[in-house]
Amino acid sequence: MAHSALEQISPQETSCSNEVYRIYEVDQHHFSGTQDALLKRIHPEDVNTVSAAYADSLNDHSPHQIEYRIVTSDGRIKHVLQKYEVIYDNADKPTRISGTIKM
Repeated sequence: MAHSALEQISPQETSCSNEVYRIYEVDQHHFSGTQDALLKRIHPEDVNTVSAAYADSLNDHSPHQIEYRIVTSDGRIKHVLQKYEVIYDNADKPTRISGTIKM
């Protein structure tokens, strides 16, 4: 199984390892790296589940994992497992999401 690092700093900024780009089959130089750009690669039937899981995790202080499908630009479907946790500041405000994705 391939592993990759993914860190979402804000909805507008995501930091990905080369392996994330390989799994999602996107060119890192032409990929915006936003939350919306990542969500566009998620299978339409899984988008609401993934979005709800992220929203729920913002109020929880424990690690999470979710399985979902991504759709490549040529229409192939890949199953991935994402493990992540929300990082909080001293005021208990979520500051970023950090985790890994593997196929």
